[in-house]
Amino acid sequence: MRPVTCRVTGEPGCGKSFFALTFPQPITVFDYDQGLEDLLLRGEFKDKEINVVDCALPVQWSAKHKTFGLKEWEYFLEEWGIALEEAATVVVDTGTKLWEVARSGIAERLGVANLMPFQYGDANQAMSALVGEAQQKKVNVVFTHHMKDIYENEVNTGKKAPDGFKRLGGLVDWDLFLEIRRDKQGNVSTEFMVGKCRIDRRLFGEVFKDLDYEALADLVES
Repeated sequence: MRPVTCRVTGEPGCGKSFFALTFPQPITVFDYDQGLEDLLLRGEFKDKEINVVDCALPVQWSAKHKTFGLKEWEYFLEEWGIALEEAATVVVDTGTKLWEVARSGIAERLGVANLMPFQYGDANQAMSALVGEAQQKKVNVVFTHHMKDIYENEVNTGKKAPDGFKRLGGLVDWDLFLEIRRDKQGNVSTEFMVGKCRIDRRLFGEVFKDLDYEALADLVES
């Protein structure tokens, strides 16, 4: 399978980071969730070439109602450029928190506490450029994402959506939604629902169990 961009969305503990680390090495992980230590000790990954970039989140001073995130955003951009030159796969764990960093950094640059709707253009363009740059350089990129509740008229609809940069789903090659399932025998598996596959549109809506990179590639190469 050619290098791909992928968004992987699901609740905590459903296997998003595990799936991302099955992609080709060397791997650079932008670690915003700070939850990779135990995973990297597993037999599947302990011999893989994985570089972890520890990433800080913006600092918010409640008393001043101001968020400072420009330093964190510029640090990410610098390390991102290095990763695209050195890695076969770049993992952003999570894209949800990267979107927070991007918004905060651009807000500080503009001299405002929070971006207003008409100011989101800069943040949208910056995130879109990240995806485009990775695709141009032919590097695999996996963005993991948390879920968020969907509200209508201030009422929780019971539905959920990826939490983060809204346009990402339209930019990536694969858009996958993960969910933990337990069968009647008590066996646990992770279900992958294909929300989008740019390589083969026939896979849209299909559900698969316990995918890794090789199994994902087989879906479009078989």
